[in-house]
Parts: sequence; structure tokens; C-alpha cells
Amino acid sequence: MDTLYFKSTGKYQQEITNETHHQSHLAHLASLYEDDWKAELLQEDHGGLDSNAVVVMLECEEAGELSRPDALRYREKLKALGYPAAIGMCRGKLTGGDQSSYGVLLDLDIENLEIDDIARSKT
Repeated sequence: MDTLYFKSTGKYQQEITNETHHQSHLAHLASLYEDDWKAELLQEDHGGLDSNAVVVMLECEEAGELSRPDALRYREKLKALGYPAAIGMCRGKLTGGDQSSYGVLLDLDIENLEIDDIARSKT
């Protein structure tokens, strides 16, 4: 499976959902005094409630997922780029903390998705 490294927008505007289920992992990341992390976008074709889900992983653990409309747009963009099953890579930034729950914003522009580099699998 190919891994696509997306060009940085420098804006961290792409929101994700369901971070509330992953607060212990996000709090652990925040305790490391970093707020900018490697994010993987994994397509979950056989996910529980949503067969089109795109799960967002920060440092190899689930942090949330793209909203349903964003996941569909993301999948359409990957198909248009010729990589319908690829893993996506970008940067993710933690938000919140202290008195509120943690959230994640991605350095990703789904509408203008640009590939910076490609790592091809050896299968």
C-alpha cells in the first residue's frame, strides 16, 4: 500500500471528530510538551457504523476521525489522484487542554490536496 505525504498548508484548519473517546492518549501526548505530531489517515472500509470512515492516528494511536462529509471528500480526492487505497500523512496539532478536553487540527486542505512525496510498498 502506498503512503502519501501531503504538502503542508501551515494552517492547521482541518478538524476531526470523536476526540472525546481518546482523551487519555491526547493527554499523554500533551504531557510530552509537544503540540505538533505526525498524523496518519487510515481508510476503514469495514468500520463499525461507517464503512467510509477515515481514522486519524497520532503517533500510532487513534485520536479521532474525519467527519463523514470530510471522509467522503478525502476518499474522492485520493481516487482522483490515482491512489484510492493509500495511507495519508500530514501533521496534527493538539488544541485545548487545561480546563477543556483536547482536540486535534490537521495541517490538511482536502479540497486542494497536494502530494509532497510518495512511499511505495514493496508488494
